[in-house]
Amino acid sequence: MQGRRIPVVARHDTVVLGVPAYNEARFIERTLRSIQGQSHRDFIALISDNASTDDTERICRTFAEHDPRFIHVRQPMNVGANDNFIFLRDASESPFFAWIGGHDTLHTDYVARHIERLQREPTACGSFTYFQLIDENDRVLRNEGPVGVAPPEGGALFRYLWTVAAGEELAPMHGMFRREMLARIPLRRCLAGDHVLIAACNLLGPLRPLPGHLYRIRDLDRAPRPQSRLERITGRSGIPMDFQSTVDGYMANFDLFIPAGSPGHSWRRVVRCLLRDRYSNRSLRWTKLIRTGIKRLDGVRRVFGHRPIP
Repeated sequence: MQGRRIPVVARHDTVVLGVPAYNEARFIERTLRSIQGQSHRDFIALISDNASTDDTERICRTFAEHDPRFIHVRQPMNVGANDNFIFLRDASESPFFAWIGGHDTLHTDYVARHIERLQREPTACGSFTYFQLIDENDRVLRNEGPVGVAPPEGGALFRYLWTVAAGEELAPMHGMFRREMLARIPLRRCLAGDHVLIAACNLLGPLRPLPGHLYRIRDLDRAPRPQSRLERITGRSGIPMDFQSTVDGYMANFDLFIPAGSPGHSWRRVVRCLLRDRYSNRSLRWTKLIRTGIKRLDGVRRVFGHRPIP
């Protein structure tokens, strides 16, 4: 799918919410109802059904038939989670864009608060909140907090080095992106592609945290699915676990946004060493030590009352 032009099927003058779905019949009705119940009612929700074999297609088509804000597209074959995410971004047009997991739910003010934040801060690449972890019955298990997220006030290279060394938390993936920046980033087909994307976003603009919890993510360890994580990502079985493509994705983005001869390119070797340490089985795990130190420092900061910038 990546490398060919994808026809645009969803256009909106403010925001498109992309919903990747594969065999989500157990939860997706709750997901779509949480989107339908947004206080900001002017949006388009584009659902990409990745050739589901359960009742997902019927549920999604029913929503699309009864609410014109919902558009349902079914992939002819399972293209894998990576390409399904790529499809949703490239098959839509809008100033703002968000991916909403087909098993997750939203606070009623999710769309309104993120749009307000991005409109207020034109240099921000994205807006997000830390998420609540919920079980199969929507009961809150715990609230995630600000641990390891790159400080938004840092410069682009600083934010990128932070994400490489510390391992960026994935809360920004559940937020809202500024389309013009997101469109500049190639979505890499690799393991941990969400980490690669978040790091690249930090090269273009800060990811701004909001207080509270606007996104509820399903704990799939408590509600397991038959496919392994690797099968969901690639759409194929029997694929070996290889993180070399992940390292290559990070480095390709570094070279794209910090090209040779530009200020900061001298850090390239440091970036590669950190990545190899983080993803190699023979690593020294300096990145693990850095991450542990950041978590402890962040814990001290929270004890003394520091919070994400509102």
